Amino acid sequence: MIDLKVGPQQAPVPTQDSRDRQLREAAQMYEQHFLQEMIKAMRATVDHSGLIPESHAEQLFQQKLDHEYAEQWAQNGGIGLADMIYQQIKERIDSAGGL
Repeated sequence: MIDLKVGPQQAPVPTQDSRDRQLREAAQMYEQHFLQEMIKAMRATVDHSGLIPESHAEQLFQQKLDHEYAEQWAQNGGIGLADMIYQQIKERIDSAGGL
């Protein structure tokens, strides 16, 4: 016999460790996005001579490479932005009673 219960279900309550892990992952994702935008802005400042036209494939490759640079940079400690974000949000959560 199949039991089909309809109605609101209780979501599992996240533990402190899982909340900290999720918070740290979110902070790292924000730092990675910041690094990607920084690299993109830096690339925009480079002048191209126009002697050799840049193809769409080359632009796509450069974007993917920059994405990988930012991802690796963030995973290996980044620039400290993720740590600052994590600490500030954690302090606010702790002062608000742990939500």
